[in-house]
Amino acid sequence: MEKIKVMLVDDHTLFRAGVTMLLQMESDMQVVGEASDGHLALELIFKCKPDVVVLDISMPGLDGISVARSVLDRLPNAKLLMVTQHENREYILRATKVGVAGYLLKSAAADELVAAIRAVHSGRKYLDATVTQVLMEAWQAGEKGEESLTDRETEVLILTALGKTMKAIAELLNISPKTVEFHRARLTQKLGLKNKSELVAYAIKQGLV
Repeated sequence: MEKIKVMLVDDHTLFRAGVTMLLQMESDMQVVGEASDGHLALELIFKCKPDVVVLDISMPGLDGISVARSVLDRLPNAKLLMVTQHENREYILRATKVGVAGYLLKSAAADELVAAIRAVHSGRKYLDATVTQVLMEAWQAGEKGEESLTDRETEVLILTALGKTMKAIAELLNISPKTVEFHRARLTQKLGLKNKSELVAYAIKQGLV
C-alpha cells in the first residue's frame, strides 16, 4: 500500500516529534520531511513534493500563510493542512482565502489530526467545529449576497462546499434530505447561481472554505 507522504512545518521541535510518533503508528502514513521555518519549508516542499503538508502559522521568517500562498501559486493542487493554536477570525479568514485544504486547532484530539490528513489527501476540505463556527459568524456579519442568508442556509452552503452529500448534510443538521434540497434551491435563487458547482465556487471565492 502506497503511504501518504506528510511533511511537518512547525518551529516547535516537540510538536513535530509528537506528530511524527503519532503518524508512525498509522500504516498508511509516513513523515518525509520536517522544517522549522518558512524559508526551509518552501525549499523542502518544492524539492520533495509531499502529499500533505501540516503547516503552522507562526514561524520564524515567512509565516505559514505566506508559505501557503507561495506553494499554491506554484503547485495549485498542493494539499496544505493548517494545524495551529490560532483560532481568531483574522487568521482563519486569511488562511481559508489563500486556499488551504484544512484548518485544525492544536487543541484537537490526535485522531482528528489523522482524520484531517486523510481527508485533505483524498481531495476533501477539513475544518474543525470551532473554525466552521468562526466562518459562519463572519459570513453572517456581512460577507453575504445582496439578500441575507439565514443561519440554516449558511450552514448548508458551507457543508455543500466542503463536499458533503445531501444525505450527510441532512444527518449533520438533523433535517430531511428534501429540506436540504429546498435550502440549496433557495441559495441558488438568492445568490443568482445555477447549480451545486456554482455554489461551491461561490463559497470558495468568498473565503468560506
